[in-house]
Amino acid sequence: MKRKLSFSFIIIIVCLALCLSGCSAAGTIWANYREIAQLRLIQTLGVDTAPSGLRLTVSTGAGAGGTSEDVLSREDSSITLAMASLQDYTTAQQLYYAQSRHIVFSEEYAAEGIGRWLDYVQSAADVRLSTTLFVLRGASAQELMTSSTDITECLNSVQRDADSRGDTHAFTCGETARWLADFGAGLICALRAESEEGSVFSEGETGLTAVPDGFGVLVGKRVADYIDADDAVAACILTGLVGLAEIQLSGGDVVVLSRADVSVKPQWSCGKVARVEISIDAAAVLAESAGSGGSAPEALGALLTRELYERASRVLALEKELGADFLGLGASIRADSAQKFDALTEPWLTDAELVLAVSAAVEPTDIPHSAQNTDESGASTGLGK
Repeated sequence: MKRKLSFSFIIIIVCLALCLSGCSAAGTIWANYREIAQLRLIQTLGVDTAPSGLRLTVSTGAGAGGTSEDVLSREDSSITLAMASLQDYTTAQQLYYAQSRHIVFSEEYAAEGIGRWLDYVQSAADVRLSTTLFVLRGASAQELMTSSTDITECLNSVQRDADSRGDTHAFTCGETARWLADFGAGLICALRAESEEGSVFSEGETGLTAVPDGFGVLVGKRVADYIDADDAVAACILTGLVGLAEIQLSGGDVVVLSRADVSVKPQWSCGKVARVEISIDAAAVLAESAGSGGSAPEALGALLTRELYERASRVLALEKELGADFLGLGASIRADSAQKFDALTEPWLTDAELVLAVSAAVEPTDIPHSAQNTDESGASTGLGK
């Protein structure tokens, strides 16, 4: 009898719950449910300055089923209002940003600061922290996105090539936020827009494409300066992000890095960092000889040493000039003496002298298999510190 009463009681509770919730899905886990056909997936976002605040340009990318890329653009005073404005012009489908892959800032917008976007991505669920960030030099994001044959595929290629070539790096929102939190400065992959005409001969239209162009230097969440494309490999070495990068020497020979180790040793005086000794120990293999008989390994090693020294010196000089640790050298200094480092009342770069030493060797052989770091798919990965 008690078992029957208990069962009847459960039935009554369930019925009451259904009545209170109503007949619709409101207030249930299905309230935000959308059919895939109702969604328009946004894969790339472009951000420019505008008189009222910002101009947001979004691209769906080409669909897997052969559907063409759609590009929308609206101007408004904030990120949220710009997204809402775009939705007003897309009544048939809901714009869905959770699958976004890339954000491209114009040079002008990045100079004013990207902090609003970093804060938005970290607090909202619309855009993922794994979304990669780029700064576009010499053109607007809208111009690139509306003139590109498929901006998402283009940026996918840039990211893929950056990871395999090792002379640049496409930082994500999450990486950038952590870098800024730890060091107060960081790097963002820089691009330049170039015409595909004369380079791409496949069927179909040609337009603009994005090409890696060094790094933008983030200081206080704004891009304060740039590292040129030639010096980007030195920045990658100093941050531990370098891979099998190709370097052309002054004589025309081309070598490929197989190893690049960095050591950072601080010298303290009166509770301050007086001197920081930065050593680069690199090895490379000859990939292409400019002369018929090739060059001696000792001569190539000397040329590579000089090349790396000059490039790394320019990067370190910029770090000192800006007074911003965008290379993250402070992590190594803190590892040497955390108590002294945490007791500093001023940024350590204020008084520190940066001293660089480079040694490099070149072997006239093919790249040894053991020199490559590969993941399970066989793709090359960064060598690291």
